[in-house]
Amino acid sequence: MNISTPRLELLPLSLRQLESLLENIESFERKTGYVYLGEPLVPPISTIFQNQADLLIKDPNNMIYHTVWMIARKKDRTILGSILAKNHPNSLQQIEIGYGLSPAFSGKGYMTEAVIAFTSYLRSLPDVLEVLAQTLKTNIASHRVLEKSRFYVYKKTKLYFWWKQYNE
Repeated sequence: MNISTPRLELLPLSLRQLESLLENIESFERKTGYVYLGEPLVPPISTIFQNQADLLIKDPNNMIYHTVWMIARKKDRTILGSILAKNHPNSLQQIEIGYGLSPAFSGKGYMTEAVIAFTSYLRSLPDVLEVLAQTLKTNIASHRVLEKSRFYVYKKTKLYFWWKQYNE
């Protein structure tokens, strides 16, 4: 089940696809027909992707919450970045998201478009009431993405801002 916007497609990777991406990008590209130009697959990104794969192995019935969703540009099937849910919704029906975009594609509205589409999808699920995000206080670009996606800061720590999306 893909999520579509005017310019983008959000693609949930199967366990096999995620493992293929982590093992060999060229093989992943051949098998999927997409060109991977997302974040470099080195730590911490490769670690995050591997952690999601491990969660998929343990809990395959909740793929939505455990996989990595590729952010692909429709016009040329180029993967620009990724977005994911950081596990199941909690007891308050809140779910945290994380995302990343290759610097080559920043400043074009792609991440905002992806966050709006992904959070809209998550909020359509019966067990999700609120969507949260965490950013470093120094990550101004991510702050702008969240502000444009109708998030507000609800908590601050020494290093981080915690964001919550306004209810519609």
